[in-house]
Amino acid sequence: MTKSDIKRSLKEHTNGAGTITCKQLSEWLGVSDQTKVKRKYLLNLESIGTHYLIDEVAQRLADMRRTA
Repeated sequence: MTKSDIKRSLKEHTNGAGTITCKQLSEWLGVSDQTKVKRKYLLNLESIGTHYLIDEVAQRLADMRRTA
C-alpha cells in the first residue's frame, strides 16, 4: 500500500475528513487497544486536540510499512 492508498482509505473511513482520531485509526487498523495504537503509530505526531492530520498519519504508516 502506498501513502496515497492509505490516505484515500483513511479519508473514506472518516467520511472525507482531513483529520483522524486515535479511536478512528484503531478501528481502521482493527486494533482494540487505543493506547498501543497511540504509542506505535501516533507517537511524536503533532495533534490538534485529539485529531491528527491524515496526511501525516498516512506518511507514518507508509514509512513503517517500508521498513518492515
